[in-house]
Amino acid sequence: MKDKPVLVGVDGSTNALAALTLGAWQARRRHVPLRLVHALTPVPQFGVAPTLPYVVEAQQSAGRAILAHAAEQVHRSDPDLPVSTAVTVGAPSRVLLQEAAAPAGR
Repeated sequence: MKDKPVLVGVDGSTNALAALTLGAWQARRRHVPLRLVHALTPVPQFGVAPTLPYVVEAQQSAGRAILAHAAEQVHRSDPDLPVSTAVTVGAPSRVLLQEAAAPAGR
């Protein structure tokens, strides 16, 4: 069975940067990959109007940029550490629990 990666939620905040640093250290120590996840919280809707596609795309684009910046920081300090990223829709706590429960090696 493959070892599960160290999972870190990244949102661009100072606290997320601290979690990123600790997560990268833990992944190196355990000799496992690092998985960075950005939870995209859906925009609240009012009435029956659907969320406009450009709003969703803007959120996804911002999430990808946050993850790219975080992965770049990790690679500067440890270019050999495998890092994967994902932008996932949902509440951050739920997204992290789902990611943690997912099978290793996906």
